[in-house]
Amino acid sequence: MLYSVLCLGTLFFILEQIPIKRVVVIDDINNFPAIVCRRAHSTGPPWALMQDKEGVYSRTKLVILEGKTPEELIDTFFVDAINYFIIKGEITGEKEHEYGEPGKKYDVIYSEDWDIIYPIDRGNSLRLFASKKHLSIFDFRWFKTHNM
Repeated sequence: MLYSVLCLGTLFFILEQIPIKRVVVIDDINNFPAIVCRRAHSTGPPWALMQDKEGVYSRTKLVILEGKTPEELIDTFFVDAINYFIIKGEITGEKEHEYGEPGKKYDVIYSEDWDIIYPIDRGNSLRLFASKKHLSIFDFRWFKTHNM
C-alpha cells in the first residue's frame, strides 16, 4: 500500500514538472507594447484591461474577451487568481455585456492566442511543488464544463 502511494505521488510530481505552456518573463511591463489583461473581480465583464498599445491604464477598464481566451483552457480557480495575460489580438469594437451596467458598452478584444506573464499565481492551490515558470497538465481543464 505504501509503495502504491509513493508511486502515485511520484507520478503526480513528475507530471507537475512537465511544461505545457511556458510563461513570458518581462522586465518592465510598462514598456512592453501589448494588450495585458487580468481577471476582474466585479459585476460586469470578467476581464480588466491593464494596458494596451496606447499605454498603461491607471483605473480599471473592464473589457470583453472573445476568441481564444485563457478561461476556455485553464481551470477556473487558476484564472481567478492574480495572473496577468498577454492577449494576442485587437480591440474590434464595443458591445453591452449581460452582467454590465445597462446601456453601457465595453471594448471587445478578439483574442487569437494568449500567454501568461511570470510569476504564475495559483491562488489557494495546495500544489506546493508547482512551478511559477510554466503551466502543467493540472492547470488546464480536462473536461468542458459550460458553453463558451
